[in-house]
Amino acid sequence: MKFFDEQDIVGKNCFAYALGLDVYPNKNSQEAWIVPSSVDIAGWLNDLLVEDSSGDIIVYFDADKLPCHMGLVKGEYVESKWRESHVYRHDIFATPYGRAVKRYRVTDFERLKLAWKDEVDWMKNP
Repeated sequence: MKFFDEQDIVGKNCFAYALGLDVYPNKNSQEAWIVPSSVDIAGWLNDLLVEDSSGDIIVYFDADKLPCHMGLVKGEYVESKWRESHVYRHDIFATPYGRAVKRYRVTDFERLKLAWKDEVDWMKNP
């Protein structure tokens, strides 16, 4: 396992990192950043993200079958952001996030960015 300390990951969670989405300062909550949640990701599966055995995004699922972690497939490794920590390059199952995984690809990045912007706007002005 190897970790990368990159400046452009400040505030990002695993979902924002893997999908290349921006995060925003959060003034309406104790959370410092507005980041995609597992509920957001679950809503995007099979629409903005489709299952694809050769996809470059890997999603880890919890016991309730909700997305709990996401990373980028880089050859035989996965590169993923771990909570508020660093970005790690690791074997597929060398994570604390479980063994239930599926690979996906983004169907339309512009639609994904718009869906995320709509969610951010709603969170800023509930």
